[in-house]
Parts: sequence; C-alpha cells; structure tokens
Amino acid sequence: MSRPSAYFIDRLFMAPAASRASGPFVPQPPPHVAGIRFALSRPSPTLVRVLDARGREVRVLVAAELDPGEHRCAWDGYDSSGSSVPAGEYTLQLEVNGDLLTARRVLVG
Repeated sequence: MSRPSAYFIDRLFMAPAASRASGPFVPQPPPHVAGIRFALSRPSPTLVRVLDARGREVRVLVAAELDPGEHRCAWDGYDSSGSSVPAGEYTLQLEVNGDLLTARRVLVG
C-alpha cells in the first residue's frame, strides 16, 4: 500500500462576520464563504469542486496539476455562471490523483 500523494491540514475556514456600518445597507459579497487548505507531497492532478445537497456540481475551483506544498482554495458563494447560490448545504470536495480524499459541508445563507 503506497502513501497518499496528498494530505490535509484539515482546515475549513469561513468568511468573517459582516461588519455593522451605519447608513443604508449595501450587500457586498464576502471575500469567501468557505475553503480548504491542503498540502501535496508531490506534483499531482488536483480537482476541488463545490457540490450542492443533491451532489450536483455547482462550481469547479481547481482543476490542474499542482506543485508540492501547501495550497489554499476559497469559494466565494457563486456558481460557475457567476450567480450567487441559494441558501443551503454545499460540499467542498478534493480529489487528488483520482482519489477522493475528503468532503466538507458548508451551510450558506
């Protein structure tokens, strides 16, 4: 049995709470809704995607051969067409060398 080519720093990060400013409210998209950090021990084909509660692909965040080292991938709450997603449960999924390593649930809304 060989060692996996990737490992997680096992971190899910969430957007900071919105600041309360006086005056009219102007909705601003957060810099990110959620994301993951992971590290690769060697160059590896990597896929990071967001799935909805039914398992349908909402957006691909990374689809590339990544170099060894730490990587951070953030999702801004938009789908692949640039539209804001509705409130609900979403999964950030990482696949390396064809192996699904983990999935994290994120609540939006």
